[in-house]
Amino acid sequence: RWHVPLALSDEVGEVFFDSRFDEGSRIMNKEGGRSAAAQGEKTRIRVTTLDRFAKRHNFFEGAGIDIIKIDAEGVDGKVLAGASSLIQAQKIQVLVWENPISNYPLTIMLENGIRKETIESFEGLISFLDRVGGLECFMPFQHKRVISLRYWKDALFEPENTKLRTKLMRGNPICIHRKKLPELVKVFYEMSSDFIRNQVPTS
Repeated sequence: RWHVPLALSDEVGEVFFDSRFDEGSRIMNKEGGRSAAAQGEKTRIRVTTLDRFAKRHNFFEGAGIDIIKIDAEGVDGKVLAGASSLIQAQKIQVLVWENPISNYPLTIMLENGIRKETIESFEGLISFLDRVGGLECFMPFQHKRVISLRYWKDALFEPENTKLRTKLMRGNPICIHRKKLPELVKVFYEMSSDFIRNQVPTS
């Protein structure tokens, strides 16, 4: 069991956390807040990316990482952006993060930094994870049901579906690698709401 004193983001460096709060750490800024600095109420934390952490600990070898769960108090998008190589190498079997992400656009580095892709929205992120990472994404729905975001992401963002979209955005997306865990993907489709399951393509 590890306890690693690191923060994760899309860049390497350090940040300061406000030590006055107990209900989850709060990032102040890279220099630290003035009042907290004067009162000695800041904690300096080293920052790295998931890609660098994974490379250092040989997570790119073999099957990769079984599950990644991100809950980064609103900066989940930056943590995801820092895992671009893991996503491209399809080394993540299950990915969960806390929604909504508040820091779009995200800049994703591709092909070892040769090319970059800008993700402007939630829909774009789901498409990227599907297209590049081989990850099939679902969103928890009511009565222990889920919605496949692969087939329904476009419909969910139509104006007439505003209420449904607002409700769904309170949930945390669950993305599963469709080739490495096909049986789990099948289970999630079996959990899909009836009005969606009956219209999901079979191919």
